[in-house]
This record gives sequence, structure tokens and C-alpha cells, in this order.
Amino acid sequence: LIGKGSILDRAGIGLITKMPGDVKTVFKTVDESGDGFIDRVELGHMFTNLQFSVKESELEDAITELDENGDGRVDLQEFSKWHQRSLEKLKAKLKQTFDLYDVDASGSIDKHEMKEFLKAMGSNVDEKAVEKILQEIHSKDNESSHITFDELQDWFIKSSYMRDTKIEGSCGEDDEGNIVDNLYPPSNGNTFDYFKWL
Repeated sequence: LIGKGSILDRAGIGLITKMPGDVKTVFKTVDESGDGFIDRVELGHMFTNLQFSVKESELEDAITELDENGDGRVDLQEFSKWHQRSLEKLKAKLKQTFDLYDVDASGSIDKHEMKEFLKAMGSNVDEKAVEKILQEIHSKDNESSHITFDELQDWFIKSSYMRDTKIEGSCGEDDEGNIVDNLYPPSNGNTFDYFKWL
């Protein structure tokens, strides 16, 4: 999911999965001074909170990329464009991963496939944990053992699962992954390794 690209491209996944709330809520969280703008210091703090080690040159590039009107700060509209771009990227990669684990191409994954999906993300889950996740995903009236992509996507983005999953390490220039480097996810890696694979 991280792959190669600017620091904004690589940190965008963390923005969506680690910072709960809609774009206005996230913006207010990053805007520590409450003045309605995000400056380079506040943006740097956000990267640190997302466990990204950022060079000064990368921070400068990030501000320049986000700051469309050239005033040296990032307003809500500018931030919203990055947030939306990151969300769409996450959704696309989730679909790619869902299709990988939908081994029977049924349009849904069952409990076993869900367990394998979570294992690939670095979670050592058992059947009980998968059952609990299924309960989170489905309404009380729906006791299906299968999960559609829309259900998985909604759960993945809105639940506390990714926020509570610690990503070890940081992601600097030397840690970039490349989607085409590996066709299969790492079998013994943690969540960060899995994201680098994507």
C-alpha cells in the first residue's frame, strides 16, 4: 500500500487508517494551533505520530505539494484533496488484496479466507478472533460466514482494527516498497512488511 512515491503518497495510508474521523476532524487534530491552517511544524508532528521518519527536504516537498495557493500553509480544502486521494488509493489496494484472497472468485471471502487475509497483515488470529470480527462486520440480523468486499472495506476503514495495529519501524526513502517486486505477500512479516509488499 505504501509503495514508492512522495512522502504524501506513502503516509496517506496511515492518514486514513490511523487517524479516525472525517476529514474535518482529522484536519482539526493536525492543526494543533487551531488557526485553521497546518504549518510545516504541525505537518512534521503528524508524520511523527504516523510513525514516519521524515527528512527536512521531504517535509519541505510535502508542504510545497499540498500548498496549492503558495501561502506556505495548508488549508482545509488543500488537506481534503490529499485525504480523498489517499482514501481512493486505499480502497483500490483493498480491492486488489480482497481479490487475492477470494480464491474461489465468489465475490466474497469466508472465515478461512478472512483468517488468511488477516495473517498476511501481521495478525496472528485464531478462529475466535475471526468470529469476533465477523460480528463487527455483520449486523445482528446477518449471521453469514461470508464477507463481501463492501463489508470488508467499510469495516477496514471505520473499525479500530488498523488504528490498534502497531506498525513497527518507520518509512524513509530506504524503506520504500515496490508493488512489482513481489507477487505474494510476506509470510512472516508484520503489518508494515505487508504494506510494503502492496
